Amino acid sequence: MKKYLLILSFMFIAPLGLIFAQDKSANLQQSIERSLQNALSDNLRLSGENQDLKKKLKELEDYSRTITSLNSAMRDESKKLNSRIDGLDAVVSQAQAAQKKASFLEEENHNLKVDLKATQSWLDKLKLENQQLTTKLEANFLEQQNKQLIEKLQKKNKELEIASLQLSRFLAEKEAILREAALARYNLGVAFFGQRKFSDAAREFERSLELNAVNPDACYNLGIIYDEYLKDDQKAIDCYQKYLSQVKDDSGKDAVNKVQAKLLQAKLRTRGKVNSPVDQTIR
Repeated sequence: MKKYLLILSFMFIAPLGLIFAQDKSANLQQSIERSLQNALSDNLRLSGENQDLKKKLKELEDYSRTITSLNSAMRDESKKLNSRIDGLDAVVSQAQAAQKKASFLEEENHNLKVDLKATQSWLDKLKLENQQLTTKLEANFLEQQNKQLIEKLQKKNKELEIASLQLSRFLAEKEAILREAALARYNLGVAFFGQRKFSDAAREFERSLELNAVNPDACYNLGIIYDEYLKDDQKAIDCYQKYLSQVKDDSGKDAVNKVQAKLLQAKLRTRGKVNSPVDQTIR
């Protein structure tokens, strides 16, 4: 009897277990499918994020290359600035040396003027004595006196010739010293202009013209300073006109035309018609 009951129980319980196993398998398959869908969705999302990260990485690499290039350019610019600073230091040293030399030359010029005045006075005295001797000869003194006077006159004439030669050499030396002093003042003006000390540069160019009035470059540079930086149109006009009166025919039409244009601009500005310069360069 127990055997039959076990068989009957197995016949009813086995189908129920099979049904339960099938339901569990279906649920497991659905769970796996959902996991796969989630994995695929995560994969797609991660793939998109990977693309974004690659794009950002490329942008960072480009930015890094740009920063490297800028750093290199800044290093080059720093070297150029250091070089310019060294050049300005050299210019300042040259300007100081030129100023000392100009002061020395001015003192020498003063001493030469004093010597010239003394020499001129001596020459005037010799000329007076010469005239007196000539007058005595013309008065028909005694032959002996006449002979002595002639010898004395000849001696004085020789002294006069020597003095004239000395005076000529002195004047030539004075002209050379004045030219050298004018050049030193001119170079000092160029140095001050390079340092953007325009008032000092104008003063040195004017001193250079006082020592040597015939210097078209100094006139031109002084005109540029008054025109473009110190804003004194009347002085600029005077300097441009002096330049045009001194410039040589072989200087080139372009330079003359440029100065004529700047002169016209300055004249028009004095009449209130224009206010724009031509350029800002010196020589």
